[in-house]
Amino acid sequence: MKFSCNQSKLSKSLNIISKAISTRTTMPILKGILLEVEDGMLTLTASDLDISVIRKMKVDSSENGKIVVNAKIFTDIIRKLPSADIEFVVDDSNKMEIKCLNTDFEIICISPDEFPSIYRENFDDAISFHKETFKELIRRTQFAAHPDETRGIISGILIEMNKEYLKMVAIDGYRMAINKAVTNIDSEQKFVISARIMGELSKIINDSQDESDIIKIKKNGKSLAALIGNNEVNLRIIDGEFLQYNEMVPTESSIHVKLNRKSLNEAIDRASIFTIEGQNNLIKLNIKDQNMKISSKSQEGSVVEEVMIEKTGQDIEIGFNAKYLIDILKVIEDDEIMLYFNSPVTPCVVTPIDGDDYLFLVLPVRVK
Repeated sequence: MKFSCNQSKLSKSLNIISKAISTRTTMPILKGILLEVEDGMLTLTASDLDISVIRKMKVDSSENGKIVVNAKIFTDIIRKLPSADIEFVVDDSNKMEIKCLNTDFEIICISPDEFPSIYRENFDDAISFHKETFKELIRRTQFAAHPDETRGIISGILIEMNKEYLKMVAIDGYRMAINKAVTNIDSEQKFVISARIMGELSKIINDSQDESDIIKIKKNGKSLAALIGNNEVNLRIIDGEFLQYNEMVPTESSIHVKLNRKSLNEAIDRASIFTIEGQNNLIKLNIKDQNMKISSKSQEGSVVEEVMIEKTGQDIEIGFNAKYLIDILKVIEDDEIMLYFNSPVTPCVVTPIDGDDYLFLVLPVRVK
């Protein structure tokens, strides 16, 4: 195998492909990147079996072939080379020579025979979305999934689509995020993908800004294929039935609070200085008349801050985990939001002033 390409273009490709490199695997082959050269096209493939990424780029080639390189070593070499053309030559003993200006590396490669076969999807009948919309839905939803992937379905994001909307939902047992965007597609389906993997997909979308405005997705059995520019991504679907999330949202609320999101976020952030992690990072919201007092205390000190609000309904004092509220508030971009309450022991619902683009739900913490 023999080819040459520009350092900066290859470095970009490696940055994208690295999203699927496994660091915890017991299979050495999954710590590698498959390089395939055929008639002036280099295809890079990486997989941790949960997510696989295939990326193509043009190169100058004089000899076709394929080989697996150690991802960390190969990536480190390419990133540290100057921005110039690089020549690659692989001999019959699986040694690769890498030459760039006055630098000459030689690395030991791995036979490609044991590299997992990655299914290549046909995207002719795939569903298309604006990729920035898709990425934004991931950003506003991912945080609410459980971080422990051994927890199965609640470590994932539900993707639900029909003729009216694309919706993403995540629940970790203490909070819930529901985000949606208007669509016009002739399809109705739903499936669950690991939130960690969806986060990697979001990074790939971000790293492909100059390649395409569209993401194409297609469900195939137990996997979801996505095409973003020159990148094909395969994501494993989590088995199981997602929770009936609509049943968790209160149908009515007796207390309605309208307030400035930034003011609330900053006040909670300051109050979190005195929260105690072992005690649920407790802060108290004392809502009375047109005023909200946010407070916390510990052995080191205490804080009380007032935020002006517009309220209808009775007064209420309720406790929350400060981190859970901050996580919600920092993914919202609206200047003003609505909070809905019923009692100190029932969930708080967060929505926009108008519309239904998002809904967040967070369980309270009992105040002693």
